[in-house]
Amino acid sequence: MAITDASKVISVEPEDERAWATRGFSFLERKEFNRAMNDFAKAMEIAPDYASLYLGIGMVHLEKKKNDLAVKYFNNGLKYNPEYARIFAYRGLAYGLSGNYKNAEEDFNQAQKIDRELGDIYYNRGIILEKMEKNKEAIQSYKKYLKYARKREKDKIKKATQKIDKLHSTEE
Repeated sequence: MAITDASKVISVEPEDERAWATRGFSFLERKEFNRAMNDFAKAMEIAPDYASLYLGIGMVHLEKKKNDLAVKYFNNGLKYNPEYARIFAYRGLAYGLSGNYKNAEEDFNQAQKIDRELGDIYYNRGIILEKMEKNKEAIQSYKKYLKYARKREKDKIKKATQKIDKLHSTEE
């Protein structure tokens, strides 16, 4: 639906960076990374200071396991919007997946200061805590994610619930 709607806007207003970004994020959700990157690049030509684009590009690199490159794009996004909680949440994930747990925790804490109800913070922190084998803390983080998760995040909600169940079984 979002892809179709954004495409209609783009056909009428090809200089609408938000439409390009919206469609890019929709492609990202569908794991169509090349199409997402193309749309983010087009939006960046129009509005190079639009922080959400750096978030999107960073998320693509994160999905491709290019954590250092993801961090670079997240850093660029924070230059344009230093109060963007979601960028801190995903940069924290990138740091944590690279084994830089100190920076990861700093970013999760900063994201929480900005928007304590952003579910991504707690989901991403749960992933890192699980990686660190801190299962009790991971369970708490995933539970907090479920408290703040957006209804449209059905797959992520299901994954968080499965992770909680799995981690509970390892604790017993």
